[in-house]
Amino acid sequence: MILSKRFRILIVLAFVISLAWGVYQSQLIYPANAAVQSVPALARGIGLSCWLSMPPDQDFSKEHLDSFVTEKDFKRFADWGLTHVRLPIEPEFLQFKSARSELIENHIAYVDRAIEWSKKYNLAIILDIHPLVPLKLQSGTQSDDYDRLKQLWIALAKRYRTQSDAVFYELLNEPQLESVSTWRSIAQGLVDQVRSIDTEHSIIVSGHYAGAYDYEKMTPIKGDKLIYTFHFYEPIQFTHQSSGWIGNMAKLRDLPYPFDQQRFSAAKARSGSDPESTRLLNEYQSARFDKQKVEEKLRPVLKFRSRYNVPIYCGEFGTNREAPMPDRANWNRDVIEMLQRYQFEYAFWEYRGSFGLMSFDSTEIDSAMLDAIGFRRT
Repeated sequence: MILSKRFRILIVLAFVISLAWGVYQSQLIYPANAAVQSVPALARGIGLSCWLSMPPDQDFSKEHLDSFVTEKDFKRFADWGLTHVRLPIEPEFLQFKSARSELIENHIAYVDRAIEWSKKYNLAIILDIHPLVPLKLQSGTQSDDYDRLKQLWIALAKRYRTQSDAVFYELLNEPQLESVSTWRSIAQGLVDQVRSIDTEHSIIVSGHYAGAYDYEKMTPIKGDKLIYTFHFYEPIQFTHQSSGWIGNMAKLRDLPYPFDQQRFSAAKARSGSDPESTRLLNEYQSARFDKQKVEEKLRPVLKFRSRYNVPIYCGEFGTNREAPMPDRANWNRDVIEMLQRYQFEYAFWEYRGSFGLMSFDSTEIDSAMLDAIGFRRT
């Protein structure tokens, strides 16, 4: 009887200690008010897709390049209170196929122009190598596409090494590699190549896919002035619903955020009923996403940042314009609240396009979304 009583006391004591340790560990790993390495120049920005990368119908005509983004847009970004723009660039837009170390002069001129506009309106700019089709990098630094990417960064580093530190280099958007070690060897090789030419500009490096979950297995790259990046699109069933370029996402319709069972049931009836669509819908129903779930999905990057004391930047987040309102606004508002709570710099995806504040073929700003992401109205 005495032993039983002592045993019960020990169980209770162990539970209390375990609970206290869990709270302590959670605060140790990702306290909201912890001192972090910040990059003020990247505090708040926007992605400029569909201009020098992924234009509609791959239209890189002079008419498109001269009109899709102009100096007025950069002034607008400054008026909105933004600190930077993230400029996606298609490698093939800049690089000759037969002479990889040479830049196509009449194309790189548009990058020069964007840098000058950024300077004029006191904005930082990220040069983001952003291929439409993922590069074939499975063979690591022996891959032909690695050589192509390496030669491009050598040329860019030579061209921009004398620019101010308001220019940032992002090695590669969303590598989409299964192997963490393969991507690390590629990233390390690119960092070393850039640093052999340019020791001043900050380099932005992602994980092997670019999601927050990459940082569960990621370890730091060797080098100075490195910034790590991730993209946030959780849950993908919501953010990419009706998107025709990712599997069965095109068949998902009107999914709510935060999760609501009644509205979900109605959305499920309007969505695809094939096995893959059903799997995606069931996953969404099971997850029951809300603001707390958003916070949970940030844990890998929070732990990585705390462990290695490095700056981490959210380079993309957003939702397809086909997602219902006000759900789309709700999701973006919650994500920004979490990013700000945990002191992440970030860029909204995107200015103009299928996730944009404007559609491809319109110049009308979505004012509800502008309010949701906290950009200042002008």
